[in-house]
Amino acid sequence: MKRILVLLMAFLMCGCAKSAVSGENADKAEIFMVNVGKADAIIVRVNSDYYLIDTATEEMWPRVYAALKDMDIAHLKGVFITHTDKDHVGGLEMLAQSDIQIDAFYASKYFIGVKEEKHPAVKAAAIRDMKVQFLGADDNVDGVFEVVAPVMLLEDKDDNNSLVMILKTQNGSAFFAGDMEYAQEDTILHKNLKADVLKVGNHADDDTTSQQLIDKVDAKIALISTSSYEKPETPDPSLVMRLEDKGMQIFYTEHSTAGIRVTMDANGIHAGYAEWKNAQPIPEGVYITAVDPMEDTIEIENRTQVDIDLSGYYLYSSKGKEIMYLNSGTVIKAGEKIVIGTKSTQNAKIDILWDDKNVINDSKTDTITLNNPYGQIVCALTANE
Repeated sequence: MKRILVLLMAFLMCGCAKSAVSGENADKAEIFMVNVGKADAIIVRVNSDYYLIDTATEEMWPRVYAALKDMDIAHLKGVFITHTDKDHVGGLEMLAQSDIQIDAFYASKYFIGVKEEKHPAVKAAAIRDMKVQFLGADDNVDGVFEVVAPVMLLEDKDDNNSLVMILKTQNGSAFFAGDMEYAQEDTILHKNLKADVLKVGNHADDDTTSQQLIDKVDAKIALISTSSYEKPETPDPSLVMRLEDKGMQIFYTEHSTAGIRVTMDANGIHAGYAEWKNAQPIPEGVYITAVDPMEDTIEIENRTQVDIDLSGYYLYSSKGKEIMYLNSGTVIKAGEKIVIGTKSTQNAKIDILWDDKNVINDSKTDTITLNNPYGQIVCALTANE
């Protein structure tokens, strides 16, 4: 599948040496937990440096990319992959192929179900001609991220090999739990885990964030990234009750269009729901009018009297989970149509090539959506409707 071309390449940064920004002089921090459904993607700013923890699912990657662009981020000092589940690494390859400069890739030193050379972080780093720095308990990144887990390899599921870290600054701290469940929690409960903010593990499922962990972290604010539509049993009511009984403020990504923003500075620690800074209104009058699985074509019509610029918009195939970005300068003129075809298209005249083949499933239900750069659906049509 055609991806965003690499425009900027980063130099390999070796080791985990302390940088100019450290816990001793990091006085401003921001956490932006992007609303990516039942997945994780967290942007962290420490003074003027930016980091990304996980990259959501493949289909939610455009929303992560939009968040980076909305925050004017062109350079990531580090990308952390907590574990190998698809809802944490789905967008990693597209990140590596994007125009975002990356200084370093980090991942948990323990993992199951994949050989090291096939690890998603290793494959993504290779796109940039870089190596992954694998982290374990007691490692430290840039003097601000203290790694508390993994302590050991746990072979039940990769959730329990999550990279678990505490962000430490002068004016606040945050505990990032990945998808850690009870088994991994037991390996760290003897440590000092105190933090002001708790990123709740495993999308607040019923197998994570025990009372013991809640007491050890003793946070004031809890952040939950999930979608009760995708997984109705999350957030788990008993877990939410444990957090509430501790007196925490609880924020849910699904309650906001963009996500959750936490700031830490001399004025204290503040959390709230965020909206997109640069988002434009969703255009009316744009429709997908035909989806032909046999010809592998998609027809989009502008039924208005003005030209509509679709630069940066993207098409998504629900069955194949394929994504195609529309290039800058893609405009549908007033009252006209454009036809998008693929390498499988034989007879139809096309205006834009989706550089792939067999995008539209011809035997199972496949819905094609047109989304704006912020992941909001503009229009959709199911094949053969």
